[in-house]
Amino acid sequence: MSPRKYVVTFAVLFLVVVAGCCVLGPMVAAGAEPSADRKVRKIELAIQTQGYDPIRHDWGVLIAEQWKKLGIDVEITPMENNVMLAEGVRKRNFDAMVFAWAGMPSRIDPDFLIYSILDSSQAGEGLQNMDGYRNPEYDKWARLQRVSMNPEERRKAVFRAQEIFGPRPAGNARCPCQCDSRLQQR
Repeated sequence: MSPRKYVVTFAVLFLVVVAGCCVLGPMVAAGAEPSADRKVRKIELAIQTQGYDPIRHDWGVLIAEQWKKLGIDVEITPMENNVMLAEGVRKRNFDAMVFAWAGMPSRIDPDFLIYSILDSSQAGEGLQNMDGYRNPEYDKWARLQRVSMNPEERRKAVFRAQEIFGPRPAGNARCPCQCDSRLQQR
C-alpha cells in the first residue's frame, strides 16, 4: 500500500472510530441500539471542495458514509478553502470538519503541533487550538519545549507532552482532525 493510501485509510478509520466513540459511546461496542432519547441532532460535516483537494473531499464523504452506518445523521457541506478557514478555523462555526495542516518548513519543528495546536493559550476564536484542549500539566511541558536550549531536555519535554495528550478512553475522545497521528506514537 502506498504511503498516501495508508494515510488516507488510517485517517478515515481513526475518524470513524473516534466519532463512533464520541457520539454513540460504549453502546455500539456492546451491540446495543441507541435509545430514542439518546439520538443526536443532525451533524454538519464541513469538507473542502473536490476542486480544491479531492483527497480531503473524499475523506469527508467516506467519514459521512461510515457515520451514517453508525446511525449518525450527517449532512456534508462542501466549502472553498478560504471559507473553511474563515468559518471553521477562525470562527469555529462547524460541528465537524475535515481540515489538514499541509507540510511547510515552519511545521517541521514539533512546536507547531505541541504548542500552536494544543496549548491552552492557543484556544479561542481565531487561534489554532480549535477543539479547546486545556490541560495545565500538558501546557507546562509544551511551554518548556519552547524555551529549552538543551536538545535532550527539549526532546523529553516534547515526548512528555505527547504522552499526556496521548490515547484517551472512548468517553473522552477529541477531534483527531486536529492532530497529526505522530503525536499518538511513542
